[in-house]
Amino acid sequence: MKRILFLLVAFFYSISLYSQTRVVTGKVSDKNTKESLAGASIVVMVQSNSTADSTKSSSFNYTTIGAFSDADGTFSVDIYTDSICYIEVSYIGMETQKIKITHSNFYPVLMSAGAIAIETVVVTVPYGKLKKETFTGSLTSVKSNVLSQSTESSFDKALQGQVAGIVLTSSSGQPGAASQIQMRGAGSISASSQPLVVIDGVVMYGGETSQNSSGTSILASINPNDIESVSVLKDASATSLYGSRASNGVIMITTKQGKQGKTNYSFSSTQGIGNIVLNNFDVLNASQYRTIKTEAMKNAGKTDEAILRELLGDTAQVNWIQEVFKPAYYQTYDFVAQGGDAKTTFFISSQYKNEEGIVRGTNLERYSMRLNISNKASDKLSFGIKFNPSFSTQNITDEPGIVSSAITGAFTSLPTTQIKYANDYNFENSFYNPVGITALNENRIATKRLLGSVFLNYKIYKDLEFNSIENLDYIINKELKFIHPKTPDGISLHGVGEEYITEISTLTSSNTVAWKKSFSNIHNISLLGGVEIESQVKNFSNMIASNFPFENYIR
Repeated sequence: MKRILFLLVAFFYSISLYSQTRVVTGKVSDKNTKESLAGASIVVMVQSNSTADSTKSSSFNYTTIGAFSDADGTFSVDIYTDSICYIEVSYIGMETQKIKITHSNFYPVLMSAGAIAIETVVVTVPYGKLKKETFTGSLTSVKSNVLSQSTESSFDKALQGQVAGIVLTSSSGQPGAASQIQMRGAGSISASSQPLVVIDGVVMYGGETSQNSSGTSILASINPNDIESVSVLKDASATSLYGSRASNGVIMITTKQGKQGKTNYSFSSTQGIGNIVLNNFDVLNASQYRTIKTEAMKNAGKTDEAILRELLGDTAQVNWIQEVFKPAYYQTYDFVAQGGDAKTTFFISSQYKNEEGIVRGTNLERYSMRLNISNKASDKLSFGIKFNPSFSTQNITDEPGIVSSAITGAFTSLPTTQIKYANDYNFENSFYNPVGITALNENRIATKRLLGSVFLNYKIYKDLEFNSIENLDYIINKELKFIHPKTPDGISLHGVGEEYITEISTLTSSNTVAWKKSFSNIHNISLLGGVEIESQVKNFSNMIASNFPFENYIR
């Protein structure tokens, strides 16, 4: 009982500490223009220790008392008389003010422009960078911290939900599968709707690289953690410099650069698991199937003896969905080193990613690295190199909808059909056994990509500068497919082997001269002139063989 009384006394005593209040008023104005600021936030704070350093936020306790300034900038709040109080006044674009409450009842608050104003936001635009407020086109910028939170194998999937109006669709959920990106709707019946992709000022090859499958997204060769920012252009400003190639919009990627200072090293790892969230297909189990089959045979007029003989062959109990699908584990390891001095900075990164698919036998394995070095030779001249190789291997299965697809077979195979007879998979009566097809057939895509560039920037005059970029984009894509001779598609030809090789080499030389002039920080004029030359070579080859003298594919 004494303990309860003590707690009650302590509770009411703590309330009485702040029970005495008085009202103070004030007015919030712009320090430069003297205009009243409506909607400024005012919060009452109590200093936690009278001897504490009042400049440190940790020495304050925020209260629940606050207000907003009225249309004329005035405000009124209650202040505790038994404590040392402050009011914190904040306004968008202005520096936050902390004002100590004394014996006065009125406090004029003059707000100054914040150190980081909206015009300091710099975005990547065609052939350069601009302050966001000076760019009049439709532009959305996505920063690296948003992209790095995604566990997707391709960074473009991380843009979904971050950029208004962008729609991503994929015909396959396999790891690294290519996505169709639409920004401005379908502009053509037969032409591609893919946007133009520009990395560090150079247009990348974004066309088809697979001859025999939907293939892997070429954007999956880019490590999302290497990206500093992504600018998405969706209107006529995109086509003003890139022409008809940008009719579906432009995705402009800026990669990370080294920062001056002591060399920093970082290592990170991501582990996870994926699974089917919702299965909308309610399939029959073996017992339910036998019941319905028996009823169907009775309705067809078959005798009990005939029904019994036919059911003797349906002794298996198979859940094909569990046999085909499984939990998909993924793991990613990243290593980054960056640093430099006043003249030279560097950024080095490497990544290993292994992502399994929810269909057995499917996965994506990728190795990538990036080396960005920049050097400031003088106040006028700077140059550097960028080097980004990547190697990926993707094991895929046939797309859903065709009879040989393991996904199709998972929902259409009878639950009373055996998976194996002894050690051999069951392919009797041309049965497309999804487990056997996944285990015996091979469908693999190996992609190697090299992005390399050399850049130079020279300030001819204060407002006039010359930029030059020489870039190589090299892609070699090798597709291997083997249809096992025991499967329904391979039995007649005793196995079928296919190999497709796609080699694409793109050389780009971009040389521009830009003049920019600002008058009174209000008017901005910019002129751009230059020459861009692109050379592209494509080589395609394929081989198909059958009637193999062996059954197993030589890996």
